[in-house]
Amino acid sequence: MVPVKHIENITASSDEALLKQYQSNGDQQLLAALYLRYTDLVYGTALKYLSSPDAAKDAVMDIYQELVNKLQTHSVDRFKSWLYVVTKNHCLMQLRKYKKHLQLHFSRSLCNRKIFRIWMIYWKKKKNCKNWKTV
Repeated sequence: MVPVKHIENITASSDEALLKQYQSNGDQQLLAALYLRYTDLVYGTALKYLSSPDAAKDAVMDIYQELVNKLQTHSVDRFKSWLYVVTKNHCLMQLRKYKKHLQLHFSRSLCNRKIFRIWMIYWKKKKNCKNWKTV
């Protein structure tokens, strides 16, 4: 049987001690204890950038998965500030990915209006857009 470490015993350690221990032996419980200290920070930052509680919750889980890989290769001096930067970058990448796939759909009644057609001609020239769909 494998001995189980209780998180209460782990939480007394400093961030630096937990980080060094995790990087030396890869124990997920150490990383989980360290990450639990800052889940409110991660969630709040993700909510600020993503403006969706569900997307922010997903980001909290995704960022934990990123930490498993990144902490094995990165040297981190101040975990809290490094985690904030990782969270911010993750959210910005999510927004960039969402923006890349954003599609606008216009109704045919709106597309038949003269002012809309003039605006679309201007917009296509300005943004060099060719693929506009109407519903």
